[in-house]
Amino acid sequence: PMPRGGGLLTPSVLFARLRPFRRVLNACTHNDRVGFAVSDPYLVSGAPVHATPPSPTEEQLDHAVRRLWREHAVGAISFSLPVRLGANDGAQVVQERDQLAETILRSNPAYGPPLAAALEDDVPLDALKQMVREEPEVWEHVAEHVLAGELGGDRADLHAAAVLTHHLYTHSEGWRNTFG
Repeated sequence: PMPRGGGLLTPSVLFARLRPFRRVLNACTHNDRVGFAVSDPYLVSGAPVHATPPSPTEEQLDHAVRRLWREHAVGAISFSLPVRLGANDGAQVVQERDQLAETILRSNPAYGPPLAAALEDDVPLDALKQMVREEPEVWEHVAEHVLAGELGGDRADLHAAAVLTHHLYTHSEGWRNTFG
C-alpha cells in the first residue's frame, strides 16, 4: 500500500478535516481508464461524473481534476480500488490506485494541496449487488448499472461512485443512521 507520508491522510482524518458541505472527489482506475465520482454535500453517496479515454495523459488527468474541483465544490480527493469483479490481482489494482494518486498529486494543481486519502475498501461485486437490492435508495446513482452488470465494461466512473458510496455507507453505519 501507498505510504501515508506523501500528503495522504487516513480516510477518517480526511473526512474529519473536510469543511462542511464540501464534496469528496473519488478517482479510480478500471480497464485502462480513470473514473471520477463526487459525493453529495452530506456525504451520503457518490455519483459518477467523468471517465477518461483509455490511457489518459497526466495533462488530461490534471485538466479533469481541476474542472471537477471547480464545478462540484470539492474539498478533498480520494483514490479507491475498483469493485472486485472476480479473482483479479489485488496487488496490481492497489499498485494502479497508488500510481494514480501519485500522478494526480504530483501535478501540484492550482487548487492548493488537497486533503487526500486512499480508500482501502475491497468491494466484491456479489456483496455490492446484495447491498443494492437491500437498500436501493442508498445506491441511486449506480443501482441500475450494478444490477444490469455494467461494471465489467469501460465505466470506470461507476466503479468510483460505487466504492465511494460503499465507503460512506459503511463508515457512517448505514444510510438510515445519517438522518437519525
